[in-house]
Amino acid sequence: MTRWLRGQGFPATEPLDIGQPVTVPGHIATFWRYVTVTGQTGRDTTALGHLVRQLHSLPPSPFPLPAANLLGSLRADLENRSAVPAGERRWLLARADELEQQYQETRSVLGTGLVHGDAHAANLLHTPNGVVLGDWDSVSHGPRELDLVPTSLWYRFGRPQAEWRAFCAAYDFDPGELPSLPLLQRLRELHALAAYVRNADDPASRAELTKRIISLKTGNQTVAWRAL
Repeated sequence: MTRWLRGQGFPATEPLDIGQPVTVPGHIATFWRYVTVTGQTGRDTTALGHLVRQLHSLPPSPFPLPAANLLGSLRADLENRSAVPAGERRWLLARADELEQQYQETRSVLGTGLVHGDAHAANLLHTPNGVVLGDWDSVSHGPRELDLVPTSLWYRFGRPQAEWRAFCAAYDFDPGELPSLPLLQRLRELHALAAYVRNADDPASRAELTKRIISLKTGNQTVAWRAL
């Protein structure tokens, strides 16, 4: 996929031309061409907005893509691990069902097509030849609004709204004209819990998981989350 993207002139990271993925007990590994990075990129939402707009303007992918998985492994992680108390687990699963039902009834203003699936500024690499977008593990077919959601949720982590406005200006859209965006934000918040459920043996992950669940249940959007 990323080779096709590069053939279309899109600056994507590129896998090595070897037999992969490589599987070892409990792990799957892939190998990619090394990219020389010239600076910190974690907050360049303007560059991200331009790249996401470019990605969404490409012709249809010649390869079959999986449908966007809006909740990732959340359900399986909740069912297979005991980190979340039974009452909260039931609430999260019911909330997931409710949001997915709402999703079935929404339409995409931006249309559907190839989406990166995890488009945030920390996945940008500033190189001597320009900015490159990496981390293509979640590439899929879905509503293009999905690639706007990660940056729209930066307020959850105490990031200034100016960064979101810069992204919107670079992509050239008005978030007020995207009625599905709040719903996709709520789905993304649930999706992001999965990693903390899997790593709840770590005290910091468990504390962050507890804080996020409480804020979701109470509807508190002002408590600061941390990315661990």
